[in-house]
Amino acid sequence: MPLYSIPRPCYEWTDEDRKEKQTTTGDLFYDLVFVGVIFNSGHFLADEISWRNFWVFFATIICMYSAWRSRLHECSLIEADDYFHKVLHAAQGLSVALAANSIVSLDLFEDYVSGAVLTFSSCILVTTLLHSVIWIELFFCVRLQQRRNQ
Repeated sequence: MPLYSIPRPCYEWTDEDRKEKQTTTGDLFYDLVFVGVIFNSGHFLADEISWRNFWVFFATIICMYSAWRSRLHECSLIEADDYFHKVLHAAQGLSVALAANSIVSLDLFEDYVSGAVLTFSSCILVTTLLHSVIWIELFFCVRLQQRRNQ
């Protein structure tokens, strides 16, 4: 396995039959983290149904959904089998897992001294930046390929 390779599209627009894309252990772990997020965030509503608890629940779910959707979109479009992308995906998974772990209780989440909100926000920011690295890399790879074809 190389240290770095240019990502390639998962599917080509041809008349050939497409091969089935296999789910990896990392993808299953990533999905399991989101199940934990929904479970932990659901406790905000289980304690007391109020608008305040609903908006905290909604905000955490939207932030985590954005991270999940971006990873799913990336994995459905491109594939790269190298150490650079594996480390990048592992860092994304750890960042999302740490964000999920910071969702403990509503009292800690609203207390700015405890650091739960800071941990959650920082991890979501890191995850977004890691996704941005992949999309910027993809942009430059496409530009490089267009220059080669001309």
